[in-house]
Amino acid sequence: MTTYPEHRAMTKGTRPISTQATLHRAAVFLSELRSRPNVRKSSKKESTMKTQTCFAFSIQLFALCFLVGAIYIVNGDYCEINVCSNGGSCVTGPRSTFICICPDGYTGDTCNDTETGPCNPNPCKNDAFCDVTGQKRRGDVFSEYICKCQDGFDGVHCQNNVNDCANQPCQNGGSCRDLNGDFNCRCPSPYVGKHCQLRCISLLGMEGGGIAESQISASSVHYGFLGLQRWGSELARLNNKGLVNAWTSASYDRNPWIEINMQRKMRFTGIVTQGASRMGSAEFIKAFKVASSLDGRTYTMYRLDRQTKDTVFVGNVDNDSTKTNLFEPPIISQYFRIIPVVCRKACTLRFELVGCELNGCSAPLGMKSRLLADRQISASSVYRTWGIEAFTWQPHYARLDKQGKTNAWTADTTKRNEWLQVDLESCLFSFCNRWTWSPACSEALSFCNRWTWSPACSPSVTGGPGVLLVLTRSPSVTGGPGVLLVLLL
Repeated sequence: MTTYPEHRAMTKGTRPISTQATLHRAAVFLSELRSRPNVRKSSKKESTMKTQTCFAFSIQLFALCFLVGAIYIVNGDYCEINVCSNGGSCVTGPRSTFICICPDGYTGDTCNDTETGPCNPNPCKNDAFCDVTGQKRRGDVFSEYICKCQDGFDGVHCQNNVNDCANQPCQNGGSCRDLNGDFNCRCPSPYVGKHCQLRCISLLGMEGGGIAESQISASSVHYGFLGLQRWGSELARLNNKGLVNAWTSASYDRNPWIEINMQRKMRFTGIVTQGASRMGSAEFIKAFKVASSLDGRTYTMYRLDRQTKDTVFVGNVDNDSTKTNLFEPPIISQYFRIIPVVCRKACTLRFELVGCELNGCSAPLGMKSRLLADRQISASSVYRTWGIEAFTWQPHYARLDKQGKTNAWTADTTKRNEWLQVDLESCLFSFCNRWTWSPACSEALSFCNRWTWSPACSPSVTGGPGVLLVLTRSPSVTGGPGVLLVLLL
């Protein structure tokens, strides 16, 4: 049994007969035997009594020696059976037979007593941390403890919900709604973020090629000049050049549409449209509608707030100039569909989508607020102080500003392959609104154009040691859609 030093969290316990006490009694007993005076003359009766007494002493001495030997044999095994109650952990101490390490709320030799004090039970409300300060009084109020409140609460016991909207935290015309210990900003398009401080106006990849041809589809395609020119949907990229440089629907198509599958939920805040010229004649879309879908089967037509009719957007007036329309409120979907309403000569289109990732640098994702549940957080390993289960630095302890004796996640080793994983239970997201797909690694993501990692590739990281945040949808890594955090120390 491993021997550990005592500390303030430990409570000593003893058994009825300890090794030290038994040895002491044996020494006293032998000393008494040696100190008895010798009797030179005795009667026969006295001799018989002396013989009986010596025999009795011999029996006691034998029993005592047997007991001492037995104790020496079993010494160090006092924790083989855990005598600690209420989840306490038993360890061997240097100057006593055993020590019980009690969980929070319990005390006593065997953790059988309920811990008392100004912080037990916790008088602080709303997940505040109770800190013992002393036994003095401050006027008529006990100053034995203070409550350290979470953000959004105040009062002696953190019982008051602060009006977080009083300081007008929402920027750029956002409207504030006070929550329990927090606030929420309703941001006008194209602003996003906790305080509406970020502009969601990234070009999503039609012009730059970030959106692959396989992600673009249409109801029909026009074939011109004896069927040799194919005005396919993959050509509908803003400012596309060439003789055949746009998408055109077939002349027989009475309900044309073109669609983008972003392969994950996105926030769309606007669209930039452009026509094209075919055989020297300008063709463009004068008016159009927008529909969106999360699954590619059920579509919702875009409408303004409190409107019952579909919104019709104003399109282009010529073949080359661009027209920008913003979505207020933004559209959150995976599939984005453009439906021409009025076209000049033919429904011909080049376009770019404007928006940003649904989740990114714009707002906290829920580690501190516990929006992310404990079951969504896992790790490669956990560290246990002294190997005790009660002092395990669990993965779900890795929450910002967590209070308590064990208030963080710690890996069991300092090896470079340790990791902490958060499963968002949704499609992947990227940070900095910059991402590219790596053709060499399936489902790999380049983080801010600097880091690239995939389980299918070499585990080495380009750029040297540091901290790597890996975002992936690969089921082989997360067991489903999610996010993998890899920390390289």
